[in-house]
Amino acid sequence: DTAYDVRVYWTPNMRHDDDVLIGEATAPAANAPTVSLHVTPAEIADYGEKSTATLTATLDKPAAQRIVVVVKLPIEEGLTGLGSPRLIIPAGSTKSQGGYTLKALGTTSDEPDRTFSVPVTYSYPVHWESDTSFTVKVIDSDPTPTLTVSLDSATVAEGSRVAVRAKLDSLSGVDTVVTITVAPGTAQAGDYRVHGYRPEGTPDNQAEYRIYSGELEPDTPGDQPLVEIEALNDAEIERAETVIVTATAVNEVGVVQFTESLTLTITPAVAPPPSTWSATLTVSHGTDLQAGGNYYGCWTHTSSDLLVYNPGVRSCTETVGSTKRLSDNMFTRSGTEYTVNGVYLFDGDRGFSSRNYLYFDIAGLTPSAIKAALAGLKLTVGAGSTARDFAFSDATVVASESRRKISVLRWLPSPALSWSSGDKVALKLTAGASTGAPSTPKPSKPAGFTANAGNAQVALSWTDPGDSSITKYQYQQKAGAAA
Repeated sequence: DTAYDVRVYWTPNMRHDDDVLIGEATAPAANAPTVSLHVTPAEIADYGEKSTATLTATLDKPAAQRIVVVVKLPIEEGLTGLGSPRLIIPAGSTKSQGGYTLKALGTTSDEPDRTFSVPVTYSYPVHWESDTSFTVKVIDSDPTPTLTVSLDSATVAEGSRVAVRAKLDSLSGVDTVVTITVAPGTAQAGDYRVHGYRPEGTPDNQAEYRIYSGELEPDTPGDQPLVEIEALNDAEIERAETVIVTATAVNEVGVVQFTESLTLTITPAVAPPPSTWSATLTVSHGTDLQAGGNYYGCWTHTSSDLLVYNPGVRSCTETVGSTKRLSDNMFTRSGTEYTVNGVYLFDGDRGFSSRNYLYFDIAGLTPSAIKAALAGLKLTVGAGSTARDFAFSDATVVASESRRKISVLRWLPSPALSWSSGDKVALKLTAGASTGAPSTPKPSKPAGFTANAGNAQVALSWTDPGDSSITKYQYQQKAGAAA
């Protein structure tokens, strides 16, 4: 057995008898002094040199006897006291002797500020459970963690996914919610889909991570799924497009800690139009339904076009076998995409048999705009030794062609071109300027050329240049000139 020495103390005038619990008391008299508590400073840091404050007590008037104020600190982490929790105000005085030191027990993790409201007990002339309290605010002195957001790749191909990752550079004492929002850049909203944890009511273009207190990054994928962006494959010919990925980090007390935006590029599954254009035209034959005449090639028209003019040829986008009638009808120039709407040949009718116009059309552009947009380019028709070049700078814009009453862009080839239904005609756009003439380069003058007069003939001689494309030379002399 253990023996204990128990001593009981009570304040004068406190009720203390065998039938009443020691400490039970009546309220102080109405004229008793009022106790006030003071914390200096009222705000302290959560740790370090500025993490302490001093508590003192005062009376609004002197007391006839000593008053003892007892501090009752909360039983929780975050605040403690150093020394005796008793503030003594001597009889006849209005100020406590010394003070009680309060110390914050913070951590080096980022956490919210905290306010402590602490009750006290005091005696005058009896022991009294008072409603008097003091307040001290503990300010978090740790820097707010910086969130790093990254993409597994800055580009994602259509039909694939890319993960968005988040990580804090220092620990936080509270949970952090990272919201990932994906918005169109040059892409459309239907070009992508966002996957991940999405609380009820979250928009389809958002998902979130939760980084728990004391952790640097979210627990994935077991606790919560990765946030991923899926690039949807629309199987269209297009250029690379972008989406903007924005991450916003908010801690559980509602403080925005971080916002950052990244750009993700979606690369198309179908290659964009080439910067130089080449295609094969499968020629169709038609007759102008308004004015008659034979036309060869293709033209993609609309119903409204037919009210004005219809050369009768088939659409350039019509499927012929396994390919389109015009095998490729798109190209880019100076960052602008163009769609070839028509390439066709007029081959004479009703007294116009001497004419052999070549027409070229781009969707959505007037003939004048086509000529300006493609200045410096030439349209090459055919291949090899039969290829013909037509410079756009030499094309004619007819504001209202007399027979069809529409604006057209055309050339008048010389010699005439001749196509038949079903022909395969090679077409391409390249830099150049020669018009309507064969694309074979002009041969240079032969070296060592001489012409010697003879009996009813001229003897010619020269150094053979070894050019197989030169099959003959012709010597001409103006009439009346000296031999």
